Amino acid sequence: MSKKNKAGEGFKDFWRARPRTRSGKVSKGKGVIFYNPQGVTKVVFYLSSVLFLCFLAGAVWLYTPLVKAIVRYQFHKGAEKVAIVPPKIDPVDITKMLDLPSSEFSIYVPKIEAKSKVIRNVNAGNKTEYMDALEEGVAHAAGSAYPGQGKTVYLFAHSTRWGLNQIRYNAVFYLLDELVEGDLVQVVKDNKLYEYVVEEKKVVGAKEVEYLEYKEDGEVLILQTCWPIGTTWKRLLLFARPR
Repeated sequence: MSKKNKAGEGFKDFWRARPRTRSGKVSKGKGVIFYNPQGVTKVVFYLSSVLFLCFLAGAVWLYTPLVKAIVRYQFHKGAEKVAIVPPKIDPVDITKMLDLPSSEFSIYVPKIEAKSKVIRNVNAGNKTEYMDALEEGVAHAAGSAYPGQGKTVYLFAHSTRWGLNQIRYNAVFYLLDELVEGDLVQVVKDNKLYEYVVEEKKVVGAKEVEYLEYKEDGEVLILQTCWPIGTTWKRLLLFARPR
């Protein structure tokens, strides 16, 4: 029997609950090779196989946004896309040009190809409220300013109602750590474009919420996400100033 046929028979045997035994050479003398344990019943074997396939499908579904974000970034690394907006362009066309989900309030980070709708005026101290908001997009912290008001604008992608889902829904800010000083962040609010340049980033404790009331001369945009990726242990903050 050819190697190809043997491989085919081996694959078929793997899915038999009580497969045929095969004699084969082992280190000392001859032994019996089983593709599946003889004592496993048909129901248990197939049930475990279905559970494994469900787990595999779930993992693919869960981590697809993260993998896509990483692959997209790696392929475009070093080739930051920054839209050049003419000074008198129709405001509605800005949203179309940047391919943003909403002209009312959206964020775009060209370097990491992160785009999202921004849910305005979300209470960062109300878990139910911000978890609901974060399933739709990035949240704008209630009490913080809006772009163009000359104060602190606070946007966050935090966590979601279910622990595993935070891996999927937090994908928009997965690669925030890749940003460095000088990188661009674009925000559209009520059909108007606001551009910011990253100046600083830092990792803080989960309970260091004083940055929600961060005050400094002039306007500053703060972006927050959970850190490390897929956990809620700490917070990664990025500080950006108007361009």
